[in-house]
Amino acid sequence: MNVPTLTSRNCRNSRTFRQFDTLRKLLADTVRILEFTAQTIKTLNVLMEDVHDTAGAYAALAEDETYPGELIDSIAAGENPVRAFRKYRGMSQAALAEQAGVRQGTVSGIERGHLARVDTVAAIARALGTDIEMLLPRAD
Repeated sequence: MNVPTLTSRNCRNSRTFRQFDTLRKLLADTVRILEFTAQTIKTLNVLMEDVHDTAGAYAALAEDETYPGELIDSIAAGENPVRAFRKYRGMSQAALAEQAGVRQGTVSGIERGHLARVDTVAAIARALGTDIEMLLPRAD
């Protein structure tokens, strides 16, 4: 910002000159403060975006449940994943079927290795509080 230059020659008295000079310096300081504040706000916005991204990453990690080794080992050893998760959750076949909105015979059949529709397995996964991928058969 350009502030007109006032000199003692074009000023009527020295008191007016000093007042004007003081105001000019205050204005220049104010401009510097505002520029600093604007830069600080930009920096804070960038930092807040980083914090938001980091918080989102931690939230995503927190949503991923970890499972005990015994559960994973039993599935790896060949136990049906639906049966293993149902036992882990302490549910009966009837309770799982009711919560998933399917028949108990459907749960029993899946646990014995019968194929099921994807939407049925997805409903069972939701009822068990896990991802459908955890219930799909593993390719050896």
